[in-house]
Amino acid sequence: MPQNPFASSPTTVGESVPQNQTSALISCSTSLPHPLTIAGIPNNYVLLATAIVLVRNRAGTLVPCRTILDSASQLNFITSRPAGHLQLNHRHSPISISGIGKSSLSSNKAVEVVMQSQDGGYKSSFTAVVTKVITDYQPHCDINAAGWDLPKNISLADPLFYRSQQIDMLMGAGLFFDLICIGQIQLAERLPSLQNTKLGWIVSGGLANYITNRCALAAAARPHILKEEEDSLSEVVKRFWELENCYSSEAVPSSEDTLCERLFKENCARLENGQYSVRLLASAGFEALGDSFCLTLRRFKGLETKLLRNPSLKAQYSAFLQEYLDLGHMSLASNTQKLAQFFLPHHCVQKLDSSSTKLLVVFDGSAKTTSGRSLNDLLMAGPTIQPKIFNTLVRFRFFKIALCGDICKMYRCVRISNPDEYLQCILWREAPTDEIKVYKLETVTYGTKPAAFLAIRAMHQLSYDEEVSFPIGAQVVRRDFYVDDLMSGGDTI
Repeated sequence: MPQNPFASSPTTVGESVPQNQTSALISCSTSLPHPLTIAGIPNNYVLLATAIVLVRNRAGTLVPCRTILDSASQLNFITSRPAGHLQLNHRHSPISISGIGKSSLSSNKAVEVVMQSQDGGYKSSFTAVVTKVITDYQPHCDINAAGWDLPKNISLADPLFYRSQQIDMLMGAGLFFDLICIGQIQLAERLPSLQNTKLGWIVSGGLANYITNRCALAAAARPHILKEEEDSLSEVVKRFWELENCYSSEAVPSSEDTLCERLFKENCARLENGQYSVRLLASAGFEALGDSFCLTLRRFKGLETKLLRNPSLKAQYSAFLQEYLDLGHMSLASNTQKLAQFFLPHHCVQKLDSSSTKLLVVFDGSAKTTSGRSLNDLLMAGPTIQPKIFNTLVRFRFFKIALCGDICKMYRCVRISNPDEYLQCILWREAPTDEIKVYKLETVTYGTKPAAFLAIRAMHQLSYDEEVSFPIGAQVVRRDFYVDDLMSGGDTI
């Protein structure tokens, strides 16, 4: 017998959503995992009619699915799990599905199902509404059918009807009565009946007093289970605000964050002009870097071709790099340099709506070398020490007046110490007839992994160093910044 490929662990879902557009009445089957006693209702269990059918997937392969035959449903249903695995084409079809007690759920998907019986004698196609869950596992628990004396000369629609399994589809009244054939067998007084169908013989009916302290009733309520399964509005709102809470305690710094802070302190130096000099954050050496010159050269020639086709863009690009040279932010690299070297490919990003910088040159620290590693692969990003954007936006609601400022060329205010500046080499020439020259970027460069941390951490360091002279400014710089102890031994930043 074909095995159901969509069987998984039991799932129970209760949903309640507003009705919309279309309404359909379906039967409800609710299985109870705990004893339930209701006055006037006998302790019996109803075995629902199930069948194994073969459904054609997108590739044309027939896949077995387990379906319930329900004469009280106006619609056919399929759960989202098999619909996804079968890759059935779906269409948007908003519908509200109502049940007993005016409970309702909605669906906005429908698929076309092409199916046939296991022996291929019956074929049909129908529209099925996609829903997350149709019902609980059926039957609720495995049933011992060894003594039922089933006829040997019949073909069961679901040979494992007695085994608790997941339901993939529900075939409603539109198909149910087309499937029914002449022929019915009553097994015994307290056992279900066999009904002949075009899918094979189905087993359905009541098992009076068969399952002690267990029953499945369409009208039975499960408040203690629904409370766990259905989220009330207050719980949803509570979880939303818990998720959006920005005032939780700071996370404990990771070992990498602590290492980045230690490396910054060990290698940070104040220059005579007041600038800070730092080194790139690497936990080990750069021996793993391969050759990056050839790839960078190819990308530079491609960039050059693009710029030659757009003289205006070429002029802006040249002016940007010339400013780098004029400000001393880059210089010609020495040919005698024997230490680790990395070439940064670069390209431009245009910001036409910007009032200041219309063009920005972007450097690619993630370009792979011949070893398969890039510069960024060997660098650490450092902890996030700037305030959350949400906190900054909320502060605008606390005061009548807000003062905003901009640190001009903030990253380029921080120098990179020798020899790490040779890890930021670029290729450039003004005209295709000129010789390609190698330049080294001597400041913190966006495009490298630790750029944000190095720039902001240097600004913090300035506030510490000048706090005696400018106490208010120092506090403003560090307001709401991440100031937990990143160092062992209680050395608070």
